[in-house]
Amino acid sequence: MFMFNETTQMATVLIFTIALEEAQHAHVQRKVEQEKLRLRKEQLEAEKERLVWEAKLNEHSKRQLAAWDQVWQRQIDLASPPRAPDDELSESLSEHSHYTSKVAADCKFICSVVA
Repeated sequence: MFMFNETTQMATVLIFTIALEEAQHAHVQRKVEQEKLRLRKEQLEAEKERLVWEAKLNEHSKRQLAAWDQVWQRQIDLASPPRAPDDELSESLSEHSHYTSKVAADCKFICSVVA
């Protein structure tokens, strides 16, 4: 049978003390790692939230720019002289050409009568 004497008791206490310190150290290390992971998670969530807000701001800016573009285009349209559509323009040119030909024929007739 094994007998405990003072040296074995001190060695046993020393072994248990070392084991306890190692366990505490491992526990502290796990806590430190968990805290690092928690902080990293918070950092990533904050970055994600920042990116979401940035995307919303960009989308808002795009919509605002499109709205201003419409306003500017309306102002440009109001400042520009009205233009006839192509069909109306060709019809107008055709009438003008017919009128010009008639006036030229009338002038020719008047000139021949006067001469």
